[in-house]
Formats: sequence, structure tokens, C-alpha cells
Amino acid sequence: SLFPLTFGQAAVRIVPGEAPSSKPLRVGVLFSGGPAPGGHNVIAGLYDYLSKRNPMNKLIGFTPGPKGLIQGKHMEIDAEKLAPFRNFGGFHLIGSDRTKIETDEQFA
Repeated sequence: SLFPLTFGQAAVRIVPGEAPSSKPLRVGVLFSGGPAPGGHNVIAGLYDYLSKRNPMNKLIGFTPGPKGLIQGKHMEIDAEKLAPFRNFGGFHLIGSDRTKIETDEQFA
């Protein structure tokens, strides 16, 4: 399997809770493929949820898309960077591309 540590694992499910998580999380997001409506709202929803759960949580955007993940290009998404993109369609904040992750070297 190309992704032996993740393939076949249970899906992560986010459920409402009362207390913020005690350990800060670093969550990564990327877009792959062509632009689509609502991309910025996905990022805003992730950011808002993470910030509400624990103000120390971080949202990392890989730019642009899978290529950024492979090349280690990323940016921390904070309220100031996100503000101009809220409720606007597209992927302009972090970009997107069509790079395919197909080898162990690309994923390492």
C-alpha cells in the first residue's frame, strides 16, 4: 500500500464538546484540482472551529496544494490572513494544483 500508516484507518470525526482540548493541535489543509466555490469557507470553518476549541491551535495551509506538501511550502493561517477571503469563492488564499502524490518519496 502506498500509505501503509493511514490506509484502512478509521476516519476522524469531529463532534461538539464542552472543554477545549488540553493539547494544542496543528492541522494542515490543502486543495487539489481545479477551483470550486466555497474553498475559503472550508478554511474559515476549520479555522473558527480550531480557534474556538483552543486558541493555541494552528491551521497550516500547504501552498499550492499537494505540491506545497511535497516541497514543504506552507503558511500559518491566522485571522488577519483569512479575513479578506471570508465568504469569497475560490482557493486564492492557499492555492491549488494537480500534483499527484504517487511515490513513497513524495509522501516522506
